[in-house]
Amino acid sequence: MIEKNIKTKISFVNCTFEDDVLAYIPDENSGYTYIANFEEDVIFKNCTFEQKALFKYSKFSQHSEFSESKFNGDSSFKYGKFERKALFDSSIFYEIATFKYAYFNNHANFSEAVFKDTAIFKYAKFSEGVSFKNSKFEDNLDLKFAMIDGDFNINGMRVAFNIENKYTQINGQSFSKFLVHKN
Repeated sequence: MIEKNIKTKISFVNCTFEDDVLAYIPDENSGYTYIANFEEDVIFKNCTFEQKALFKYSKFSQHSEFSESKFNGDSSFKYGKFERKALFDSSIFYEIATFKYAYFNNHANFSEAVFKDTAIFKYAKFSEGVSFKNSKFEDNLDLKFAMIDGDFNINGMRVAFNIENKYTQINGQSFSKFLVHKN
């Protein structure tokens, strides 16, 4: 892997990206994989991603915000590392949204987000909580092996099909025990 550190703040507000937005590029010809890491704030607020949005393996050292954005194509934050708050509140994911193995060192906010297809948080780690308050999952929610420490806000969360929660841990207890103790 070849990593490039972006050393300046990135801010896009009310923008539409018609082509792929790639911070992860596997080059089949060379065999190399290129990854962008972000050392300063990354803001994509109220943006529309018409195609793929791939931030696989990216490290976000500061504030990262994708609030109120629309992901019309596949989106991947697989293996992403979020050092500060990660905001995805009120965003809409029309295709599969992948946060598999993502690491959130600070609070993550997915409140009022809509996932039209499967949302994958398998093996994700939330060190200081996550909010799915009033989020809507119109397909499956995969939380298998996820580790959540801190506040786990699922008030008003709706899931149309299955919540995969095998070996999910919330503050040291299983997902089922968390739900029982919540009430």
